[in-house]
Amino acid sequence: KTQGSEAARPPKKKKKKTQKKLQEQEEKAEHKAKRLREKSPAASEAKKPLAAAAEGGASSSAGATAGGVATGSDSIFALDVLRQRLHEKIQEARGQGSTRELSATTLERRRRRKQERDRKKRKRKELRAKEKAAKSEESVGAPAPAPEEACKEPADLQGLIFNRLLERLQARQGRLEQLRDQDQGKAQELEAKMKWTNLLYKAEGVKIRDDEHLLQEALKRKEKRRAQRKRRWEKRSAQVVEKMQQRQDRRRQNLRKKKAARAEQRLQKARKKGRILPQDLERAGLDTMKLQDRGEKPFQPGARPQYPQPKLLEHRPSELLTLTPWLAPIVSEGTFNPELLQSIYQPLNLTVGVTLFAVGKYTSFVQRFLESAEKFFMCGYRVHYYVFTHDPTAIPWVPLGPDRLLSVIPIHGHSHWKEISTRRMETISRHIAERAHREVDYLFCLDVDMEFRNPWGPETLGDLVAAIHPGYYTTPRRHFPYERRPLSTAFVADDEGDFYYGGAVFGGQVAKVYEFTSGCHMGILADKANGLMAAWQEESHLNRRFIWYKPSKVLSPEYLWDDTKPQPPDLKLIRFSTLDKNIKWLRD
Repeated sequence: KTQGSEAARPPKKKKKKTQKKLQEQEEKAEHKAKRLREKSPAASEAKKPLAAAAEGGASSSAGATAGGVATGSDSIFALDVLRQRLHEKIQEARGQGSTRELSATTLERRRRRKQERDRKKRKRKELRAKEKAAKSEESVGAPAPAPEEACKEPADLQGLIFNRLLERLQARQGRLEQLRDQDQGKAQELEAKMKWTNLLYKAEGVKIRDDEHLLQEALKRKEKRRAQRKRRWEKRSAQVVEKMQQRQDRRRQNLRKKKAARAEQRLQKARKKGRILPQDLERAGLDTMKLQDRGEKPFQPGARPQYPQPKLLEHRPSELLTLTPWLAPIVSEGTFNPELLQSIYQPLNLTVGVTLFAVGKYTSFVQRFLESAEKFFMCGYRVHYYVFTHDPTAIPWVPLGPDRLLSVIPIHGHSHWKEISTRRMETISRHIAERAHREVDYLFCLDVDMEFRNPWGPETLGDLVAAIHPGYYTTPRRHFPYERRPLSTAFVADDEGDFYYGGAVFGGQVAKVYEFTSGCHMGILADKANGLMAAWQEESHLNRRFIWYKPSKVLSPEYLWDDTKPQPPDLKLIRFSTLDKNIKWLRD
């Protein structure tokens, strides 16, 4: 168990050598003790022969006294020797024995160890100096925290177990109270000892936590922060799970979109080749119509009802008809109370959309249309204008009122105005499906080459709204410019029809407008597949559709007038009118 100079050797050899060395030291100590006893005068006196009995009692007493002294000296000397041996063993165990007994190899090994320790010590010192310098540079370079932030930063309570400290303090106070009941003096002594110990700890810089109230407050703070951390962790875990779920949902949605887009691309390729797809006919409500070759007449679904044509000025030539045979109101000046309608529709917080097509030279009408609309169209309601154009830079900036928006939507330009007209229904239905159904409640599809002259308000809102064409509201239906070719899906017989509706104004609830425009578009595609184009493009399909699906509200010609015609006496005012323009120049 001693730490000798041969500590690096195996344990057995070390034990043997240590025992041998101890034996040698004991022999040397005994030899040295013998020499000292021989040189001692007390020992020599003890070895001398005692005097004979002649010397009497004095001599024997003197000899006895001398012998007693010699025996005491021997015992004292032996104690010194034992002490010296014990001291040597202690020094040896500490590694501080005499260097004269160590070999040169051991001394060399010790010297190398000392050098290695000194080298490591210098290295540690250099590392500490470098770390201290780096910390000082960081503290100098970093801005000092604001005093408010330093005050707001909570203390680190992670390393302290306040409940244990509180339990110990309460147990100590309980023992102290119990001791006071038994022995007041011992209690005071123990209390003084505890105070003195606390003072010593404070002198050493140790913070004493012996205030029960403060410990309870600290424990409450720690529990509160632990609960906060737990809530934050649970919230973060929930957010992580939610984000993961959102990513998975987004991924599935993107995959579905890609799959649907690929399928739609295949369908579009088929449509471009002129094929009529079953889903298109079903969506348009034409799935019951059977398309044959050009030489045959297509089958019309159901029996066609026979009834006389309603005439707008039949009963009272100076006043317009106010109700259709299918009980749809015909809106004109004097048939409604604007204030009452305003009080009904204003609280509904409705948004009304308007679609405009400004392609080619028609971009020159946008500014005039928007300026008049801001003055008269749906004042006091939220309005969203959708302008479809091939050149967004050509659309002028017009100041809009509050809650009124303008969106410019780029579309492909077409070389011929008829192609633009036939594509209009497709563009509107697609825009409703992609965007407008989320943004507006009602949607009106208006021509851009027109202008508002008087207020246009909530009296025009309905499920499906149509406007009577100003050129044919006094004409018999057999003279209406319907599509009269039986091969066309827009075909209307001579004894069919109610009014001739203008394609410049129609609208209604956004879902109904989507169904209406989709049906018209499918009819146009069916005609295109048969190599046909209706007489007045989308207006012919619009009139055919309104014969099958009656409008829920009809607007009189005052909502769709033509500036080239004088105002008749039966129309009290003009609300919306086409501008006088050079049609040939616009369509070139």
